[in-house]
Amino acid sequence: MTEKQILRYIKQEKPTIIYIGGKTSTGKTHLALKIAKQYLFKNINLDNIIIESIIPKFSIKADKAFASIYRDREPKIYASYFIKITKKLIKKEGKKSSVVIEGSIGKPRILKEIISNNANHFAFIYIHPQKTEAYHEKIKERLKNDIFNNTKTLPKEFWHLVYMPDLEKLKENGTITKRLKNSINTYCTLSKIESETRLKSFQRTFKNVIVLDS
Repeated sequence: MTEKQILRYIKQEKPTIIYIGGKTSTGKTHLALKIAKQYLFKNINLDNIIIESIIPKFSIKADKAFASIYRDREPKIYASYFIKITKKLIKKEGKKSSVVIEGSIGKPRILKEIISNNANHFAFIYIHPQKTEAYHEKIKERLKNDIFNNTKTLPKEFWHLVYMPDLEKLKENGTITKRLKNSINTYCTLSKIESETRLKSFQRTFKNVIVLDS
């Protein structure tokens, strides 16, 4: 589906809860905010729940928290607590309005638990990075923001592919070296493959997953 078709679908079907999933920098936040504004949905960002509630409670590093929860890894206590407080938030906000949730959940079990009380009024939108050049540009812009703001919002898998001298050059004068460009290309290729695998896994668990090619 196109973005326009998805918005038309929401208007017609009126789901009370929408989940927007997909890999990093595929446009989840953009679509979630558009739905929230156009149809007066409450927007719940799962990254913010992890940052504000999970990391401080368990005193763990961000990469460990995200990997444990989104990829359903050990220790399961992080995911269990995440599911508990997310369901509570959905219930609270759902009394006031419909809810659109955005996040990079990689395993069906986590999402299935989160929406278990709302399965009959649920829409699942998955954004798949099909357009190669556009995805490369989004990752490049995300990288620039990370470098200039001294943050690491890109996943750990990305940082393992890049070299410090290239990042220093980017920070110094905004230059994307040939080697850094190749690293971005490699990450995007691997990310697209993982996205396809993730999508197939979700389609085996959830009926009628709506796919938006970004």
